[in-house]
Amino acid sequence: MVSDIVKFASFYVPSIKRLDYFKKNKNDLLNKYSLEQSFGKEKTKFFFELLNNKKKDIDKILLEEKNGDLKIIDWFSDEYPQRLKQIPDAPPFIFVRGNCELLHRDTIVAMVGARKTDEYGKRVAEEISHKVSVNNVTIVSGLAAGIDSICHLGSIESNGSTIAVTAVDCGGFPAVNRELCEKIKNKGLLVSEYPYSIEVRPEMFVIRNRIIAGLSDGVVVMRATLKSGSLWTAEFALNYDRDVMAVPGNIYENLSSGTNVLIKRGAVAVFNYKDVLDYINVDEITFEERKELLLELSLSEKKILSHMCAKEIYIDDLIIKTKIPSYETMRLLNMLVFKGFVKKIPGNKFYKNI
Repeated sequence: MVSDIVKFASFYVPSIKRLDYFKKNKNDLLNKYSLEQSFGKEKTKFFFELLNNKKKDIDKILLEEKNGDLKIIDWFSDEYPQRLKQIPDAPPFIFVRGNCELLHRDTIVAMVGARKTDEYGKRVAEEISHKVSVNNVTIVSGLAAGIDSICHLGSIESNGSTIAVTAVDCGGFPAVNRELCEKIKNKGLLVSEYPYSIEVRPEMFVIRNRIIAGLSDGVVVMRATLKSGSLWTAEFALNYDRDVMAVPGNIYENLSSGTNVLIKRGAVAVFNYKDVLDYINVDEITFEERKELLLELSLSEKKILSHMCAKEIYIDDLIIKTKIPSYETMRLLNMLVFKGFVKKIPGNKFYKNI
């Protein structure tokens, strides 16, 4: 049965174009659709905060929608993601910026974890996000500092696809994440259930975690304390019948306490990207398929590879051979390592892996 909140959406959409109607008929709508009873007073309060937006904010949002910078997708639209429709508390509409096709990808995996991570967490997040993305898996996360941002970047740098779910639309996202936000807008997708004009509240970050879980086929938690918000994402995933995976860690480290508890309670322990691919039933790209990916490399990446072979080479020698500046050579090598075409060994040496 379609929930009351979704019925409410049929009146509420197209988005904020009927604000005057709602302001005049607020009490009738509350009584008719039992919003407070079926969806909670706090959530209802949020919706009517939206109705009371200043006219200049509404006009700006509608102008962005008209210009194609912003899209508002309601629950009844064919563009609304089917995965999200399956959850009982799906948002009646979502604000999106970027490539909407990512909402319908064959395989979507959430990767979440601590905001304040360590070198181990950084390494794990970089490797798993890069290697999973290379295998045509879309990564969804929350655009927070730490593990979330690392996983988004891992997907972007491997030419993969990523979705960022934010508490409010990125039109008003803090400047600290502005650069990453723009990268995802251009190469992936930004999703929120609230416009940027809504005041951000702490509880909204927990609320948005249900969307991260709802959009995914499974959730991977990397580095999390017992109080980490990523455990909420895992909890939502379990309630939505999604797979939950966790990267184990040192039992004496606080950053491992959350992930280790998840494993103790039944989450699947994953030790590398292959474990993730195996559990979500995705076949790793074959050697021949990887050779085809060579055609998609940039000219600079191809130039680096042309001066490499199965025998290791020092980066200084590679710089001399290619005549590419050292900082750019290192960046290109890191990209090729993440894409699986190059291997790095101790001593700042590299060799071709195809």
